[in-house]
Amino acid sequence: MPQLNQQAGVHRQALTRKQALVAIEGLYDKILELEQARMQMPPPDDFSRLEIWNSACLAMSDEIWRKLMVMEPLDVRYVSCLWVGSMANQ
Repeated sequence: MPQLNQQAGVHRQALTRKQALVAIEGLYDKILELEQARMQMPPPDDFSRLEIWNSACLAMSDEIWRKLMVMEPLDVRYVSCLWVGSMANQ
């Protein structure tokens, strides 16, 4: 089975554990920011403010999807060692 890194045709170094944790923390901060913005929704009859608010929320949502990095390779040596070890015990 080909690796994601190979299927994309772009070869990048895998994220280290620290890089992955920093990315997750940044993603969590952005999600909290979006939730805060959603709590401050303007009244439905204020169309101009509602349109600005909606475009700001969409921009934050797009940024969250970019920061999610679903196609980034991860350094999973530790996890794979656990899996191999559990398979040996069977």
